[in-house]
Order: sequence, then structure tokens, then C-alpha cells
Amino acid sequence: MNIYTKTNKILGAAVIASFTFIGVAQANECENPEVIRFSMIPTEETTQELSLYKPLVNQIKAATGKNVEFFLPTSYASVVEAMLGGFVDLGMHGPYSYVIAQEKDPELRVITTYAKHKGHFQEEGPGYKAVLVARADSGFNTLEDIKGAVIGLTDPASTSGNLLPRVSFTKVIGSDL
Repeated sequence: MNIYTKTNKILGAAVIASFTFIGVAQANECENPEVIRFSMIPTEETTQELSLYKPLVNQIKAATGKNVEFFLPTSYASVVEAMLGGFVDLGMHGPYSYVIAQEKDPELRVITTYAKHKGHFQEEGPGYKAVLVARADSGFNTLEDIKGAVIGLTDPASTSGNLLPRVSFTKVIGSDL
């Protein structure tokens, strides 16, 4: 499957970050866990962002009567692998990491989505905006200026920080990043 097919699948499947749940078959095998493990794709402020999920964690605790533990991931892939291996029960994914996980286990399902508050680059609501940031004195002022340059992207499973820039910027500059 090429990147453009994956992009269409991602954008068609989910344009906003998603929570996924271990598949029905795996859930049926689970007798009655004492603890529900939750993880999320890492961000620069993962531990601070975790506080945003406290109301959700509290709702899960109230609905299940179970304790909820947080698994601190090292990468997007570690969240996917922890879910596939049964170590994590509930995981927050971006669209691309969800597609990656779902391709490996079609039983994974989105159970809820969320919308963000307005920020420096983020518009309010679902979805997000990818931006290319350069130092003011770098000489990069337009997308045309990046032709032939080396740029740094984020985690390979990141939608906004890797997949979409590769697709969007490639169309603008007429070559692969």
C-alpha cells in the first residue's frame, strides 16, 4: 500500500485523534482484569496532557469499578504494540497510528473522539493543523525554499507531524521530502 492510499484511508477513516479499544475477540478472552491500562501517543507534554484525560479516566473508573493505570509510551509504535500485545487496554491514537494499529488487528475499534481548544496553531474543534516551523534567520520563507533542504519531521506514525507534511509539501515542491 503506498502513502497516498494510506492517506486516503486515514482521511476517510478519521480526521481527528481517536481512542481505540482492544478487539472484541481479545476482550471476550479477558476474564475480569483488576486494572484497565491506558496509554496515549507521546507528545512534548505527555504527563501534563494526561491531566486533560482525568475526567475520562474518572468516568472509566466509575463505569467499570476498576482502577486505571497509565502506561507512559516512548513512541507512537510503543502504544500500538502495547495494545496489540494486550498490555494496554485503551489507547489514544492519532489517525495514522490508528490506521497502522487497525491494519495489524482489524478488531481494534474507535470508541470516542475529541475536539481541541484553540491554541497558537490549533483551531478550535476536531482535527488539527500541521505547520512547518523554521528559524527567522534560516532563509526559509516559503515552501519553495525547502527544495533540496533537509528537514526534520516527527514520529513516523504521526499524521500531522510526518504523513501529511510528506504528502502536502511533496505536492507543493514537486518532489519527495
